[in-house]
Amino acid sequence: METIEAEPAGSPGETFSSFTGISRPDIRPQSRVTRTATIAALIGLSTLSVAGILFAQSMGQSASEGPRVELEVSGLHCPIQCGLKVAAALESLPWVVPGSVTANPKTGRVTFAVTSRDAVDPGEVNRVVERAGFPVLSIRN
Repeated sequence: METIEAEPAGSPGETFSSFTGISRPDIRPQSRVTRTATIAALIGLSTLSVAGILFAQSMGQSASEGPRVELEVSGLHCPIQCGLKVAAALESLPWVVPGSVTANPKTGRVTFAVTSRDAVDPGEVNRVVERAGFPVLSIRN
């Protein structure tokens, strides 16, 4: 009896699975040059990302160097969700400098920069922060 071996379906560069009967493209890097180029490209993108972040931070620092207001807030337990809620509430006020709100859940203190101390309305600050779900204990202007 004669045995005939059949070629798997697909073209060169594809892998054939005898289990599923499906061929798929071979996605492994083909050479050392390809891997080196890929790594170099990733390092370049990472460097650009870090430079962009540092540039954005330096631009934001100059905007937040105005007069600062400090709040003591109750119920501030987490830095992400709670801090973002308070920041969004405060940044809805026209005289709060965008990107300047910092919240410390350990102490319950929230600080932010304002365009002018005279523009700060403590009643408005209290209203928007309490609407976000956090009672204001004190405001230091």
